[in-house]
Amino acid sequence: GGEPCVGGEPRVGGEPNCVDELAVAKSPSLKEILKGEAMARQSEQSLYHLKWIYFQDRRVPIVTQNENGPCPIIALVNVLILNGRLTLPSDAIEFVTGSQLTQTLGSHLLDASDRRTGTSSDGQAASSADYQGNLEDAIALIPTLHRGLDVNVRFTGVSDIEFTRECSLFDVVGVPLYHGWVVDPQDRQLTALLADTTYNRLMEMVIEWKDDPEGNQCNLVVVEDFLETTSHQLTYQGLIELSSRMRVDELCVLFRNNHFSTLLKHKDELLLLVTDQGYLQSGVVWETLSNVEGDSVLLDCRFIAHSAPHTASPAAQQHTDYLMALSLDGGGNPGHPDTTDDVRVARTLQDNENVRVTRTFPENEDVRVARTLQENEDLYARQEREQHMLRSSRQDRDCIIL
Repeated sequence: GGEPCVGGEPRVGGEPNCVDELAVAKSPSLKEILKGEAMARQSEQSLYHLKWIYFQDRRVPIVTQNENGPCPIIALVNVLILNGRLTLPSDAIEFVTGSQLTQTLGSHLLDASDRRTGTSSDGQAASSADYQGNLEDAIALIPTLHRGLDVNVRFTGVSDIEFTRECSLFDVVGVPLYHGWVVDPQDRQLTALLADTTYNRLMEMVIEWKDDPEGNQCNLVVVEDFLETTSHQLTYQGLIELSSRMRVDELCVLFRNNHFSTLLKHKDELLLLVTDQGYLQSGVVWETLSNVEGDSVLLDCRFIAHSAPHTASPAAQQHTDYLMALSLDGGGNPGHPDTTDDVRVARTLQDNENVRVTRTFPENEDVRVARTLQENEDLYARQEREQHMLRSSRQDRDCIIL
C-alpha cells in the first residue's frame, strides 16, 4: 500500500525519489503530515501543465503556472528538477497534480533526512535533532506552498529576509531564497532610515509618521519616495548584488512582488524561468532580468533570443505544407471534385489558427486551454481525412487504363 514510487521514464536524473517506508515509520509525526488530510485538501484541486525543455543536455519537465498568484511550490520544485535533485512521477507527462507535487517534495525531504541520518556521527546528534525538528516543520508547511508564503524582506541585502518558520523550508531543502529590493548604500539618509528594518516594520513606521508628522515629515517624504520609485520591488543595487552573490549556473528562488520565480545565473546574465502557461506551446524558456524598467528579452532553451511568435505552431506548419503538397498532387482531380473545397476550407481553418497563435494574452485561461486541446484534436482529424483522400487519389490514378 501507500503512495506510488516517484521515478521512471522520462527521468530527470539522479535516483528515484521514493518514500522510504522505514524512515517514515521511524517518525510517525512525519508520516501523519505527509499523508494528512490537510495536505490533500490544499492540493487536490490543483492541476499544473508540464513543459518539456532541454537544460544542460538533459530533457526535463518544468511545472507551469495556470493562474496568477505566488505559488512558491512551482519555483521550488523547478529548481530541484533543473538541479537534477528531484524526479516527478513517471505518469506525469503532460500534467502534474498538486497532490503529486506535495507528495514528491515531501518524499524528497524524507530521503534527504534518511541520508543525513545514515552519515551522521554521535557528535552530530544535537545538530541532527535540530534538523529533524526543522524537517517536520518544513514538511508541515508544504501544503501552504500552493497558496503562498509570508516573506518579510529587509532592504540591506538580497539574502536579508526575516527568519520565519515558513522561510526555514528553503534552508531545509537547500535552495537559496533571494530578493532584489535593496537600497543603495551611497544613499546614506535612506540607508540610515531603513537600517535593519523589515518591510512590515517600515509600513508601521510610515503609519506612525503620518499620524504624528511633526518632526517626521522629512523621513516620511524620503521613505515614500523610495517606496513609490521602487514599487516593482527591484533596484539596480539588488541586481548588482544578485549577480555578484550567485555563482555561474546557480539556481535559486527569487521573491518579488509577492511572486516566487526560478532564477538562473547563466554566464554573466540573470535569467528568469518562464512558467506562464500562456507560453506552454512556445519555444520561450527564459527571460532576461537586466534592468528595473521591465525591458527584457525572451530566450529559448539554448539561451538564444526567441523570435516573435507570429508564425504557426510546428503542427500547424506541417498541416500547411501538407495542404500545398495535396493541392499540387491531387487537387482538382476530376475523380475527386470535393478535394478543392476541402483544401479551401482547411486553408480557412489554418488562417484562423494563425490568428489564434498571435494572441499573447488569452481572455480566459481555462477557455484557452480547452480551445487549444480541441483544435489540436480537430487538426489531427483533418490530417487523417486528408491522408485518406490522398491515398484514394493516388490509387485512382494508378488504376487508370491507358
